[in-house]
Amino acid sequence: MCRADWHTRSRMEKPRIYGDEGRFRAAVSRAIRNGEDLLGQTDGIHKRMELAGDDGVDALLIEQEWERKFRRWFMTTGRTLVKYLQDQFTPPWARQPAAEGEDDFLPVLAAGLPPDTGKPRHVIHINEGEEWLQHALDELRELHSTLAPSPRQQEVAENAATPAGELRFRPSWWKLGTAGSIASLVGVALGVAGIVLAILWH
Repeated sequence: MCRADWHTRSRMEKPRIYGDEGRFRAAVSRAIRNGEDLLGQTDGIHKRMELAGDDGVDALLIEQEWERKFRRWFMTTGRTLVKYLQDQFTPPWARQPAAEGEDDFLPVLAAGLPPDTGKPRHVIHINEGEEWLQHALDELRELHSTLAPSPRQQEVAENAATPAGELRFRPSWWKLGTAGSIASLVGVALGVAGIVLAILWH
């Protein structure tokens, strides 16, 4: 089975993002979570295969079920990367030429998977898929670290980092709104006092 060499750049440079960077960052985060979830299932898959008899038909079916999920994750992630990276990410199935003189970007993910033909040489056994998935996740984490969070994500992160009881910045409109509310309350109080005095005088 042909596969990419397990390597990444010593330090990934931020790629050009075609589209909304915040949405792309969220999509990469989602791909990482789903991939980690899939990777976390492998111990259970190994145990199920062992109980079924590693060389038996049942064990093969269990392994094939995991392979289908892995292939689905790999293709879904690849489509997201093609959408936002365009010419910088060129897996074989995208049928687009790579830019001349460019090093492979995300080499493990860009190499693609063996075709899903069912032939023995194209099968992704769980031991291979587990290693493949781990290196693909390493690439995604490195890519994620180069992407800026959306303004909303940045605001949430800053608020979470603010110690309890610490005064926070308030925009000018909030100050004006607060002053207006105080003035309204004072006006109401004076109005009530005026009514009470008028009643007493009469």
